[in-house]
Amino acid sequence: MSRSAIRTVVFAVGFVIVYAAAVLTPLGQQLDAATLGAFGWLSPVGRRAAGPLRDLLAVAAGVVAIATVAWLLIRRRSVDAMRITIAVAAVAGGGELLKQFALGRPWYGDFGYAQNTLPSVHAAFVAVGFTAALSALTDSWRRRLLSWVAFVAAFLAALVGPVSYAHRAGDSLAALLLVGVAELLLPARSRAPRSRHPLRVIAAAAAGLAAAVGIAFVVVAARTGADDVLGVGVTLLFAGAAASVTLAA
Repeated sequence: MSRSAIRTVVFAVGFVIVYAAAVLTPLGQQLDAATLGAFGWLSPVGRRAAGPLRDLLAVAAGVVAIATVAWLLIRRRSVDAMRITIAVAAVAGGGELLKQFALGRPWYGDFGYAQNTLPSVHAAFVAVGFTAALSALTDSWRRRLLSWVAFVAAFLAALVGPVSYAHRAGDSLAALLLVGVAELLLPARSRAPRSRHPLRVIAAAAAGLAAAVGIAFVVVAARTGADDVLGVGVTLLFAGAAASVTLAA
């Protein structure tokens, strides 16, 4: 099995685990609902800015994706342009189909919702829009710069969901993992073997560490009911997932 296929399987398994934990169990639904109030460490200004930032990120991702496709067409890379178009459409359309029709949400009393909201199509669209642009570039200073932009955009898209009360944290985390699955559709050059550059190794290790520590914090929050601990854990999980998606592009 190729490295890209292994990554796809890992992201897919992660998506299933997040859905099962956050939606299909009473404790998971309770914790997921608690994430809506778990970001008290943000200033009031930061919380008020989350809604407008959420909209701005979506617009920026759309512009970046369209500009990338246009640039590829100008450079006569029509196959790559088509792959990116399909990937973005698959994430946006597929995410909506999953949310509305494929994934159910059991009713567990106080934390039940009449309609499933996982995954967050908004967060998924932002992440795939920027990582799609990243996949169109070869290794260069532009790619390295855009890697940081894509990471920040994906992280913020996930974070503003629960901060703005638009989505619970599980919805945002599942969205990033869905993008990781869809990255198999992106231009083949993005999946070519790369040298083990020290910075890539450090970044991958940091992403894994952030995810592991984030899970530990969530487990502690589940035992203690500490919202601040839950907020830190979710933030670390978002950072780890956003970094993983960016590194895979």
